Amino acid sequence: MATGGNNIAIYVKADTEGIRRGLASATRDLQRFDRTGTRSVRNVDRASTKLGQTFRSAAGYAASAAGAYLSIQQAQVAVETTFELNKATKALVGNFGMSTKMASGFAAVAKAKGVDVMSLTMAFKTLSTQVMNAKEGTGAAADMFGKLGISANELKGMNMDQTIMSVTDALGKMKGSGDKGAIMSQLLGRGF
Repeated sequence: MATGGNNIAIYVKADTEGIRRGLASATRDLQRFDRTGTRSVRNVDRASTKLGQTFRSAAGYAASAAGAYLSIQQAQVAVETTFELNKATKALVGNFGMSTKMASGFAAVAKAKGVDVMSLTMAFKTLSTQVMNAKEGTGAAADMFGKLGISANELKGMNMDQTIMSVTDALGKMKGSGDKGAIMSQLLGRGF
């Protein structure tokens, strides 16, 4: 994903295994980040308990207080980030029927790339609307999915994760044509 101003762009490659590995890696990084935050909170608690017992001099108290403050700040940032990612994941799962794994991967990548959760949610809302329209089998949405080689009947049998993977596979197979950009814009919104 690349950002520019208030716009978000997703570049899709045909290597779906690479996407899966990237999402798995983002999920592991998020879990590791969560564990680090938890450890930081525990360390702050231990440091606070031992603070009065360990340091007797004013310099010791000042250094200890500064270290505790920084640890608390780091823990606070870790907790806030975890809550933001959790909120984004829940929104994607609840609103669009994504699996938790896929939603958390998209949320983590968006956070890492500085993409605002609202922009990500709007892109998936647009995609979801286009999928619903295409499932009827007529109109511009059905034609657009047809250009990707995905029929209305196929869409009816797919969950959101399968739809996303089918769309990314199909877009990845398209050469850098104007159709590809137009389809991406229609599927994900004007920001793409």
